[in-house]
Amino acid sequence: MASGFFPFLMTQLALGLFLALESVFAERESHQKTQRVIFHFALSAFNTAVFELILGSTVLQALSWATAGNYGLLSYWKVGSFSQVVLSVLVLDFSGYWMHRWNHTVSFFWKFHQVHHQDREVDATTSLREHIGQRVVSFPLELLTLTVLGTTWPIYLGFKIASAILSFF
Repeated sequence: MASGFFPFLMTQLALGLFLALESVFAERESHQKTQRVIFHFALSAFNTAVFELILGSTVLQALSWATAGNYGLLSYWKVGSFSQVVLSVLVLDFSGYWMHRWNHTVSFFWKFHQVHHQDREVDATTSLREHIGQRVVSFPLELLTLTVLGTTWPIYLGFKIASAILSFF
């Protein structure tokens, strides 16, 4: 269950920094900023907690199974550590790109993803605005990608933290 809470904590700390920078260098007046930030933080915390309770340990088990049994393309290709990081980042990002495209083009996925686009004031917290259903429907693709690739837990964790922080821009 702890698999998602460390990235959650790291991203929330980064988000706090970005919110402080936004307030110092704001180009426009924000209406109800405090309420929006609290809502987005609460939604993100709820989604992370629920998702971790339901599916969080599955990722850790899949990664442990793949790396312990030397399954996955990275083990098959016998690439070095640096190449594992580069290939993992490229494949995971490519997979995420296509999931995001499908969120916009497949009506079933759009029903969940539109929650993110309904934010009336875009700021650093907009990336936290996500329907729990979006995580659930994208999970099988992420799990399949991780299993086929056979990436390691530290690489996956680093990727999740970096991509979450970059989503604030």
